[in-house]
Amino acid sequence: MSLEDASVLAKLFSHLRDEDQIPSFLYAFQNLREQRCQKNRALDIGNIMFMMEPEGEGTARRDTMMREKHDQGRNVLSGDDEDSNVAQWDFNRELFGYDAEDEADNWWVQWGLLQERAKASQWEDDTQREMFSLDINMRMP
Repeated sequence: MSLEDASVLAKLFSHLRDEDQIPSFLYAFQNLREQRCQKNRALDIGNIMFMMEPEGEGTARRDTMMREKHDQGRNVLSGDDEDSNVAQWDFNRELFGYDAEDEADNWWVQWGLLQERAKASQWEDDTQREMFSLDINMRMP
């Protein structure tokens, strides 16, 4: 998680051109990382509960199902509609298939560039207004 955090921060701040961007980058970091961290925490707890379940019917079913899949030459971590553990394995695949730098790049393309273009447009408008403004002073005798 800390490596992902560092990757996201590095990728976001690689686009830094002005101090005014810092709050936006920190907001993006929070937005990108908070849900991921919460999901990973829940997944870790689920994995612990799944693997450390006390011996009993549940563990016997789990072990038998995994043994049968292995004997059939199937991936023991894959599931089907009847397998109650499918969601757990899908979450694990999602966990390890995540690319933090891609997420930061996606944010930059979707939001960061948009913000920069809006600032540039605002600057152009302000510059044009200043160019065309006239100061007229009239003196009355």
